[in-house]
Amino acid sequence: MSFKALRDGEPVISLDFNEETWREEKGRQKAGDLEYACLDCGGLVALATSHRGRPFFRHHPNSDCPGGAPMSPEHERIQVDVYRLCRGLGWTTDIEARGPRGEWTADVLATRDGTTYAFEVQLASITGEELAERSAKYRAAGIVPLWLLRTLPARCPFPVPSRTFTTDWTTLPDPHPSRDTDPWGFSDSEIEERFLCRETEDWSLGETLVYWRELGAVVTEFDPDDPVRDRILVAERATTLAGVVTGTLEGKITGELAAAVRSSYDLQYRYQEREARARAVRDHLVGEIRSWPRERGMEGLRATISRDRERGPAPPR
Repeated sequence: MSFKALRDGEPVISLDFNEETWREEKGRQKAGDLEYACLDCGGLVALATSHRGRPFFRHHPNSDCPGGAPMSPEHERIQVDVYRLCRGLGWTTDIEARGPRGEWTADVLATRDGTTYAFEVQLASITGEELAERSAKYRAAGIVPLWLLRTLPARCPFPVPSRTFTTDWTTLPDPHPSRDTDPWGFSDSEIEERFLCRETEDWSLGETLVYWRELGAVVTEFDPDDPVRDRILVAERATTLAGVVTGTLEGKITGELAAAVRSSYDLQYRYQEREARARAVRDHLVGEIRSWPRERGMEGLRATISRDRERGPAPPR
């Protein structure tokens, strides 16, 4: 099924018709006064109405055009709702929109004042690489993609900053080795394990933020526990489909995500600075531990010299 077809060479969107005008259009087509053609194959299509009351263009039963493939009820509902929300907010809105060379096809395209958003309803599984490749095509065309995903891809094509940062180092209650151990024989990691302890702090950047920053796209995720798919997660915060569309077109979501990314990376830099200071403390402590046997040796040498002085010169042989 499709919501878009050609009439006299011009694209027409079925959702722009109300019930009465759609019925009149059907009558004119049956009378042979007009024809509608598929944008994909150029074949004639019929005007139809789904059992959910939505007007659409239907291929003839024997057609093998990919544009005539059935659409899941969930995909249809979301695509139609996004289209109507964008139109209701006063944006120039297109459905099943295509790039000039067919390099991309957007479920819904919304444009106003030189800004264009592409809404992609992606309920089937998609890899992180596919997401990156398709987003790059939108960015190359000056379009901001917005992905409505059932779930995030299992593998992110970008490195997700998630690590443990060292915040401080200190010596153990008894930092000096016993008399029968020799720290000179230990590696730095062994000294760290035996004579030093550390405090650490976890830091991570959410996958949604990583995808948004690297893709240049707004990435949302349907809550899998919500059967009607009306609750959507944006940067791990629950919202609704209307909230996603309105927030995107008004610039609130992109601003919110940009602020979250800046805050997260500022936090990362602070942790890195703290880790660098902690490493300097650690190196100093390792040096102190390594110097202990040398000091012990010097003390022994001084004691020997002192005893020799007390004894006086050795008698001649």
